[in-house]
Amino acid sequence: MAKLVSIIVTTADMTSPIFRRCVESLRDNTRAEYELLVLRDERKDFGFARENNRLIRTSECPYVVLLNDDCFVAEGWLETMLSFMNSDPKLGVVGGMKDNATVMSEGHVPFYLVLIKREVFDKIGLLNESFKFGYEDHEFCDRAKKAGFTIGFVDTGSVHLGDASSTGLRHLPPQLKGLITYRRLRGESEARIALTSMRYVQRYLRRHTVRRNRASGRPAILERLGTLP
Repeated sequence: MAKLVSIIVTTADMTSPIFRRCVESLRDNTRAEYELLVLRDERKDFGFARENNRLIRTSECPYVVLLNDDCFVAEGWLETMLSFMNSDPKLGVVGGMKDNATVMSEGHVPFYLVLIKREVFDKIGLLNESFKFGYEDHEFCDRAKKAGFTIGFVDTGSVHLGDASSTGLRHLPPQLKGLITYRRLRGESEARIALTSMRYVQRYLRRHTVRRNRASGRPAILERLGTLP
């Protein structure tokens, strides 16, 4: 029987407990026909867009799911996303997880867990590989909207652990670079980009400090980072 969905996961370690839990959640909570494509990447030269594109090119399914290796899907997650996608023929990209940093009014969804129609890739191409780690989802959604697709979100009840893939301090430089690249593509002034970047760094460091203190059991007391107008 032909598979309906290609689920793509990139990971640095196929033996890690987090990755194994991710795969187990797929096995236990997915009823629709799917194929699982896993790429073991070298994190020293990791590019989210590039690595996922490698597997998207090998897929022939009508739908593609991009899933972070630190996401754990809930019962019926894929069926919920497919049902929502098929409720409107204009929908091309559907997110399955909330992210407070994403402005839904602008039509962006985080690619921790996202369902994309094959038709979208055929029309606008793959992820932009000039983004190494961060904001490739925003840029892709922008292109999809310009091509006439709409962006949606449905809460699947899935969980994104976060710390394992995207919130460590080592990821700040590439994510900041992604932000700057994205803002320049939108034609914003360098002064506005600089201000936005400083605010981004402050928020990022605050989130990192809170998560680090929670993990260590220490009170979440933040250092003074100053304020921006």
